[in-house]
Amino acid sequence: MVRFLIIVMLSVFILSDDDPIVLETNPILTNLNRVSSIYHAPDERLFIVEQGRNRFLISSPEGTRLDSLGRRGSGDYTFNTPTKIDATNGMRIYVADSGNNRVQIFDRRLQFLGSLRVPDRQSLRTAFFEPDAIAVNDFEDLFAFDRDSNNLVRFGGNGRFEEKNDLRLYDIRTPIRSISTLGESVFIGDERGVVHQLTTSGGYIGFVSVQNPVIDLYNKAGSVWVLTDSDLIQLENGTRVGKVFSHDLGSSVTSLAVSRSRFFISTSSTVYSAIRN
Repeated sequence: MVRFLIIVMLSVFILSDDDPIVLETNPILTNLNRVSSIYHAPDERLFIVEQGRNRFLISSPEGTRLDSLGRRGSGDYTFNTPTKIDATNGMRIYVADSGNNRVQIFDRRLQFLGSLRVPDRQSLRTAFFEPDAIAVNDFEDLFAFDRDSNNLVRFGGNGRFEEKNDLRLYDIRTPIRSISTLGESVFIGDERGVVHQLTTSGGYIGFVSVQNPVIDLYNKAGSVWVLTDSDLIQLENGTRVGKVFSHDLGSSVTSLAVSRSRFFISTSSTVYSAIRN
């Protein structure tokens, strides 16, 4: 579907003279293998995608391991290069199983519920689909960046494929590392340090520049948090810069999760915790 590009909002983030708040990070999980995504659920479970072992782990916020699921494979409960996890409110867990061209869904007890795939309208088969980043909104719509087609794909709350939109029409630099949702908007972070805001139906609203490449986005309590290789930036309502924190983990960071009292930041082998001020 071709859409006209209309930019109605522009916000440029410029570092102020005030120094950002320095985060004190402490490791809570170590010796992990290629962490690609972390997620904090309201029931205080922390989900960690360990891509190198084709599984995800569940731990407490303090780092106590509680459970795990997965191994390499193509059947239910198995993964091939999982990339992202969204555990929503803890009742449904969505895992982007990129190498198997699907998103798998589990309930809070880790029972398999089904898979989301993109249909090929030219045949009865499913289309090639490489979900690199996913996010689920409050209406249970799932949005996925398809690395193969550079499309933003939307599935309805019933699991039905709804539509896809080519992000290159909006000059969004691909590949995309992270997607987040807030209300009726979808936020996409790109490697140029730009956070783009779209409607849930794919219309372009505007963007915010955060100067450094966006590594991850996370939605928490009315804000979209942006992780870069040096900072953690709060976008209030997704558009207005709030608090800015700095970290010393550098370009090794891979993912972000936010709770009411803590930040969780991962590198390929370690998950760190930091107190929110």
